[in-house]
Amino acid sequence: IGYIRIAEFQENTPADFKRALAELEKSGLKGLMIDLRNNPGGLFPESIKVAEEFVPNDLMIVSTKGRTAEQNADFLSSGPAVRKPYPVAVLVNRGTASAAEILAGALKDHGLAILVGTRTFGKGSVQTVIPMKDGSALRLTTSRYYTPNGAMIHGEGIAPDIEVPYEAGPQAADAAGEAADAKVKEIFDEVENTLRASTPKRPSAPETLEAIRKRDNQIRRAIEMLKAVQIYGGQTEKASS
Repeated sequence: IGYIRIAEFQENTPADFKRALAELEKSGLKGLMIDLRNNPGGLFPESIKVAEEFVPNDLMIVSTKGRTAEQNADFLSSGPAVRKPYPVAVLVNRGTASAAEILAGALKDHGLAILVGTRTFGKGSVQTVIPMKDGSALRLTTSRYYTPNGAMIHGEGIAPDIEVPYEAGPQAADAAGEAADAKVKEIFDEVENTLRASTPKRPSAPETLEAIRKRDNQIRRAIEMLKAVQIYGGQTEKASS
């Protein structure tokens, strides 16, 4: 089971995501988690490009609707013609907003992923900036985003398929305490190294998914769901053959 976290949609996000996904697929990917928790959004076109990695060609990713016809638009996928051969889980919470909600909504509505976590923030508006004579500007909401099934994102958010409130268990508390102790030690070491005019310490290795899983109940639930889909899918294929 692979894990990819998108912290925010920036210019390099689609290329980074595609590269990371390709590496996971080479290793024999049987399930994928996309972590969009606390992703505030970012660049709208980049979220569309990431969605195109999953949404088949010519299917809608998102639409905009405003008061006038010229503000209405449908954004269709130019992605592959076939679905991914493995199940996908998308982790969402109250901090998932804007462009991140567009991706989550598209994958959910087309049945391409199961959303796990809590309802998203609900920010899906298109704003136009109108310059004023005195140099100031007026930001006016001109339209709103809608998921492929026609659900309005703004003010509503997207409900997960599996509601799982985050629970900070004892592992999380222990990890937080250890992280705080490590940070204090790092500060003292840095000061000592500076005084000695030595080279700075190399950064520590990133936390492994196994370590995250032990303290993150939402990830544990997503893994359980993906494994269940794998087992059920295998049984279904045997029965139909």
